[in-house]
Amino acid sequence: APVVEGATSTASAETKIISLPTAPAKDYRAEKATIEIRNGTAINGYAGREKLALTDKGFTVISAVNADNKQYAKTLIYDLAGGKYPSTASELAKIYQTEITDKVPAKINSTADFVIILGQK
Repeated sequence: APVVEGATSTASAETKIISLPTAPAKDYRAEKATIEIRNGTAINGYAGREKLALTDKGFTVISAVNADNKQYAKTLIYDLAGGKYPSTASELAKIYQTEITDKVPAKINSTADFVIILGQK
């Protein structure tokens, strides 16, 4: 920083950290969104194992079934609730390293808020 003659800097000595009240981040568990998992791979029992893993993390998984085929290259997550559960969407995107889409094909017919189609990765 340029030095201005006659000016003294006391900023570093007087720096105050002000903590502003922030709304707590909404916990995905509190949203109670429902999830359906579909196995889109040839790996036997994959959807069932993921159902257990997500249930252990506090998600509400209502079913684990096979997808329409076993050729899904990557995991897809569909938001059928139209963005009503942002914390759930964010957490699922992190877990599965994929984006969530609300562009739901007609073949994804479900009463769940989210449908996860498990792919090879």
